Amino acid sequence: MEAESGTILIVDDNPENLQVLFHTLRQGHYRVIVAEDAHSALERLQRQAPDLLLLDILMPDMDGFELYRRIRANPTTAGLPVIFLSALADRESVLRGLSQNAVDYITKPFHPEEVLMRVAKHLELTRLQRELKTRNQALEREVGERRRVEIQLAEALERMERLAQQDGLTGLANRRYLDEYLQQEWGRARREKASLAVILADVDHFKRYNDRLGHLAGDDALRAVAHALHGVLRRPADLAARYGGEEFALVLPHTDLEGALVVARMIREAMAALALPHPDSDWGHLSLSVGVAARLPHNDDPAALLRAADAALYRAKASGRNRVDGAPLS
Repeated sequence: MEAESGTILIVDDNPENLQVLFHTLRQGHYRVIVAEDAHSALERLQRQAPDLLLLDILMPDMDGFELYRRIRANPTTAGLPVIFLSALADRESVLRGLSQNAVDYITKPFHPEEVLMRVAKHLELTRLQRELKTRNQALEREVGERRRVEIQLAEALERMERLAQQDGLTGLANRRYLDEYLQQEWGRARREKASLAVILADVDHFKRYNDRLGHLAGDDALRAVAHALHGVLRRPADLAARYGGEEFALVLPHTDLEGALVVARMIREAMAALALPHPDSDWGHLSLSVGVAARLPHNDDPAALLRAADAALYRAKASGRNRVDGAPLS
């Protein structure tokens, strides 16, 4: 026995029409449900939604147009394809039926072969529409999933990029990113004819600190210093980095020597407020020696600025440590 190819509900108050349509559609291997009035049809639709509805227009109590309106008003049956069946063959009636978005309009008396052809066409169209909807939904899910993966990948790449730019111990920028950023800001300052400042800070007698308290305590101290340095910065473009070992660097765009010396003094104040005990220091707590340099960039590279800041740092350490030294560059 051939499998049924769809379920069709026939609504017609004429028993003869119902019988003819029933046998005609069964020849097409459809499952057929019948209702003799609109109210019976609504009850059947509540129990089961068919694939297609053949709906007579001229019925007592509630005509086909009113039943169709109720079907469309119900979200569960709103998308049900409907073919009107009617003895009203005038142009106005046909247009009224089709204007309500019925899929077809068959006039009585109907020909069984025509009914079968139209039913088959509309069921195939409905099947294709459902298949398209299913594929579109699958495609939307795939696109959504791909977008989710792309976002996750972008976030992972961003995290990796941040990690590649970050010092693992202190969380500040690492030396590689410091060099890139300094080169970038050097070019920007040259174009804008603005001063660029660099501050180098070295933890005083850090080897003694490690030897006395251990390397774990030393790591904790470096993290605390890094936090203090980062807390001093006020502008998004300012950068704090670990220069190497116990040495740190700050890059201050659009800052002259006077402004950089203000920041350097703030760094020393932050360190004093930190008050980390250093048993082998002349001051009893962890301190910094700070070198400052600033200049208007020329047609060279920032290496001269770093060398000047390093020279100022050397002078600060040679002068007794725990102090700031700086000089402008021409």
